Amino acid sequence: MRLMQAGVVAAAVMLGVGCANAKGFFDRLKELSAKNAAKESAAKQENATPFAASIMLGGLEGGRPVNRRVLGNNVQWVDNGDDFFEAGTNREIPRMLELAVALRPTVLRYPGGSNSDTYHWKSGLGAISERKPEEHFHTKRSQPVTFGTVEFLTLCRQVGAEPLITVNVASGSAQEAADWVRAVNRGALSASDGKALGPVRYWEIGNEPYLREDQRKE
Repeated sequence: MRLMQAGVVAAAVMLGVGCANAKGFFDRLKELSAKNAAKESAAKQENATPFAASIMLGGLEGGRPVNRRVLGNNVQWVDNGDDFFEAGTNREIPRMLELAVALRPTVLRYPGGSNSDTYHWKSGLGAISERKPEEHFHTKRSQPVTFGTVEFLTLCRQVGAEPLITVNVASGSAQEAADWVRAVNRGALSASDGKALGPVRYWEIGNEPYLREDQRKE
């Protein structure tokens, strides 16, 4: 009964718009829809108020100087210093150094963003074979520290970048951070040529430890 009623209603609608079959009915609907859209568009154009606009750019005028330290970058202790060194060594890959010099970063930040929360700086000292492994923040896998503080400060010297070091607040201690600052800024660390690598002027106290990452809810 309901199907019969629906068929009667559909037939009545088709006759009401002057259509003898379903195809003609839908063609007629498209035609009416297009006409209504055209009317609405015309009404909007009539009601629109024209206005004039101008944009002025002061590209030729001197502006305020920009702090060039915004042109820095992050370099992490993990994955051989973001693949800056040959695997398992502290030997730089020459092509990577060439690219870094060409980029001319004004600041390099170490030992990373989230990866600073699991990094203990003393594990990155001494001979590679004697260094303790540390945990990758995201993968939670341990790996050797081939890119330690000495390697980082040496890289900054090579590319002419200002070093920025983030101390470990999430899993480290205040004493560990103080020891790191003291070692760097009082000349305890030196490059292969014997020259002191410090001091470092810029230090960060943690990497947003108040944010809970999905990978490290603990």
